Amino acid sequence: MLGHLSKTNNYPELALRTVISILEMNGVRDGEDIIIDIAHRDRVGRVQSI
Repeated sequence: MLGHLSKTNNYPELALRTVISILEMNGVRDGEDIIIDIAHRDRVGRVQSI
C-alpha cells in the first residue's frame, strides 16, 4: 500500500510506476507475486483483505 503521497510532488501514478518498476527489476511481479495499491488522500480506496 502506497501512502503519504504529496499533493504537489509525488502524485499517485508516478509513485505506483516507480515502485512497480523497482520491484520488476528485482524479479517481483505486480499482480502475481504482490499486489500494489494506493491510499488516496482525497477518496476512499478499495477494501483490502489480509
